[in-house]
Amino acid sequence: MQFWSVNFPDLFIRHRNFQGVTAQGDGPATDFAFHLVPGLSGPNGVFFRSVNFPDHFLRHRDAARGRAGA
Repeated sequence: MQFWSVNFPDLFIRHRNFQGVTAQGDGPATDFAFHLVPGLSGPNGVFFRSVNFPDHFLRHRDAARGRAGA
């Protein structure tokens, strides 16, 4: 699964240096790919797990994107 910006459709969410950033689609494809996995807080929650770092997840905190370890 990949995410792209609605306002800037040529930008995608990727991870770089343990941070989530928006960037053009250049670089390793796995840096832009995430698995959708069930969340722990109930049936409506989900996690976005990094494809190439499966023990890290996309998250946000204080309006910033980042990658959290397991």
